[in-house]
Amino acid sequence: MNLATIRALRGQFGGAWRAFGEALDSHLRRGSGASFFQVATFMVAVETFARGDSTAAIERLRAAQERFPLSGIEPLDRPYVTLANSYASAGDAETAKALLEEYLVAVPDERLRDEDQIMGARAAIAAAEGRFEEAIELTRRADVGPCSTCAFIPLALSFDRAGVQDSAISYYEAYLDTPVLYRVYFDATLRANALERLAQLHDQAGDLERAQQYYAEFVELWAGADPDVQPRVQAAQQRLEEIFAERG
Repeated sequence: MNLATIRALRGQFGGAWRAFGEALDSHLRRGSGASFFQVATFMVAVETFARGDSTAAIERLRAAQERFPLSGIEPLDRPYVTLANSYASAGDAETAKALLEEYLVAVPDERLRDEDQIMGARAAIAAAEGRFEEAIELTRRADVGPCSTCAFIPLALSFDRAGVQDSAISYYEAYLDTPVLYRVYFDATLRANALERLAQLHDQAGDLERAQQYYAEFVELWAGADPDVQPRVQAAQQRLEEIFAERG
């Protein structure tokens, strides 16, 4: 898992998928649904946020459910809410809502539900449906756990999609600047996109110094990335060279 995570962070997704696939096969053979879906949803997060391929992300989610049906897992252990969040983050709000409904039926006792996780999934659904103010409110209400950075990217994305660039920049930078345990696992899914988007947002705002900084960090991070994502690196490198020329 560690090597696969580092490969994903560097944009080397082909190698990452092979290693993650071996982990999935192992968990499937052992019948460990929790571990299987932990890896599967991590892969989906990488696909959604780092590679930016929502279609592939949704295909991975459906394939994971076909390989390990939720009916083979005890109701209280089924990752309904995690899957709902993953589907919503990839843009499939309808499947996400259906999974949340299944969860409420499978776990009728409210005392056994994780209401904060449910609220986080509802925030992702609201964002997928373009209800960004509601998504922001729900994300903030759900941000009650020990994770110091978990709300920053959902908030950045909602503000970004709503066209509130100053707030988007603030939360993207808060994610990058805030210390967190096991940073590499967060960064494998989120760092490249945060750097790339910050560069673009600062560029659009006319802050070429900050844009230059983030373009350079993104280019360095993905210098050895897979060929299919190299156009993003090349575009950042080209703009970086233009900024150098403009600034002298």
